[in-house]
Amino acid sequence: MRIEEWEVGQLNLELFDALLDRHLEAHRRQMLYAGVVAAELWNASPFGTADRKHVSALDFVPDRATKKHDKSPQNLDQQIEILTAIMGCGPGKAN
Repeated sequence: MRIEEWEVGQLNLELFDALLDRHLEAHRRQMLYAGVVAAELWNASPFGTADRKHVSALDFVPDRATKKHDKSPQNLDQQIEILTAIMGCGPGKAN
């Protein structure tokens, strides 16, 4: 399902999050498809040592469970800490 650009701005946070999850899952499937080709090329290649590791298509797909973001509300101190780390400025930092 594709939606128009103007429709994205009308989504509430729950629907936007669901749309983002669908996008990430579609991207993960595409990486799996590419991983099938890459794994077959690696495993069937005549070059390399006999003791090299056998790879599967899933080796090329990042684990989604470890990448899932914490969606619990942040307090002000946590927000300041994150923004300070990202932007390199804020309380205790020389601007």
